[in-house]
Amino acid sequence: MEINGTTFEDYALASANAAAGMTKSQIAEVFGMELPVWEATEQQWIGKMSELEAGGNAMQFFGEAFM
Repeated sequence: MEINGTTFEDYALASANAAAGMTKSQIAEVFGMELPVWEATEQQWIGKMSELEAGGNAMQFFGEAFM
């Protein structure tokens, strides 16, 4: 699944980079998006997170991205 061309894995890595200090503008630039598009993508992925299986591979990857 992708949201605005951003896979879950891309979103997880972007989130980890944001936690490490990367700005939303920098993340948007990496994805070749305007900032409002990235912010909408981020919000949509946040909404989709609740649909992912807690013990599934996606959530495991998300956690590993922060390590």
